[in-house]
Amino acid sequence: MDVTRPIEIFLLENVPGSRAKKSFDPDEDLLEQGAIDSVTLMQLVSFVEQEFRIDVSDEDLVIDNFRSIRSIQGLVDQKREART
Repeated sequence: MDVTRPIEIFLLENVPGSRAKKSFDPDEDLLEQGAIDSVTLMQLVSFVEQEFRIDVSDEDLVIDNFRSIRSIQGLVDQKREART
């Protein structure tokens, strides 16, 4: 299951000012670009949990796990592997 596209769509639809964008590069630093603030981060965490049926723990809430679409993909993959 592709993880990056649903996350990209979420960001394009929910990040203020990103509606003018056509896409996010999977390695783009979302924090450096100002795409994610604390409110958006919590919305993104909720989305990731629901969309990919994983639990994001307090220990997972570190900047490096949400810095880019690719890093979020890594977190999702790690959580899925831990279930099996």
